[in-house]
Amino acid sequence: MCITFLYTRDVDSSSNYKLILINNRDEFYARKTLKAKVKIDEGLIQIFGTDVEGLIHGTWLAISKKNGVIKIGNLLNLPGEKVLRKKTELQGRGPIALDFIRGTDAIEVHNKKLCDVSTNYNSFNFLSVEITTEYIKTLFTNNATQSYVELKPGVAGVSNSPISTPLKKVVAGEKKFHEIIQDYEAKNKDLFIDQLMNLLKWSQKHYPDDELLRRRGKEAEFFSSIHVSGHDLYGSRTRTIILVDKFDNIDYIEETITNFDDPDNPIWERTRFLIEDDSVIQCS
Repeated sequence: MCITFLYTRDVDSSSNYKLILINNRDEFYARKTLKAKVKIDEGLIQIFGTDVEGLIHGTWLAISKKNGVIKIGNLLNLPGEKVLRKKTELQGRGPIALDFIRGTDAIEVHNKKLCDVSTNYNSFNFLSVEITTEYIKTLFTNNATQSYVELKPGVAGVSNSPISTPLKKVVAGEKKFHEIIQDYEAKNKDLFIDQLMNLLKWSQKHYPDDELLRRRGKEAEFFSSIHVSGHDLYGSRTRTIILVDKFDNIDYIEETITNFDDPDNPIWERTRFLIEDDSVIQCS
């Protein structure tokens, strides 16, 4: 049950950032994952963590930059939907985010093609962003409806339900996310990052929640906080912040648990990359 909060700048905004994205990845602690790394292929700079479980080494969140175009892909699970095909006929969802950030199609074309084949996968939500010198576009694709919608500039939150029926923790998180941007965006950058991380650490339960109950049944309350914890096998194991400033410089900050055998006493390791122009700097 992952969660993402996103801000994209309106053309008239005076914000320092074109994009602010924060994400919690909730997953089984035993699922083998590599922390975020940089990959450069024919000038395409990419940053993403890798899920190495099974044969398909995909990701839940990825960003790329080439020739002034920045793309972000974020895949979220969508439990509680009927699957039309047999499990053996379904493809792994891991490459969905990577296919977008590596592709040359414009964002609408790519998502139209994804909708056309979306029933080949288990249910998912897919958040995609494309930033050029002329525009910032954000699409939210839902394969249960085989359709996508364009999100307006400003603040949005997405998780494991259709965007038309947000979970209560998404609504509460959107409000706090907006307040943090208003109060800290123009101040010290490290302080701003700390405040965004604190939102991803928020463990307050937002329950009861009918939509979450419908999708998670008896487990609903466990999943009702932004930071999911309290279980030996599953929880929020990676949190990520992506900042794209008005000059298209990228700051990618990831924190991930390193001691999965003791989630009650987690040790978090931070990885940070800066992309300035076409140069990559690893900060930690």
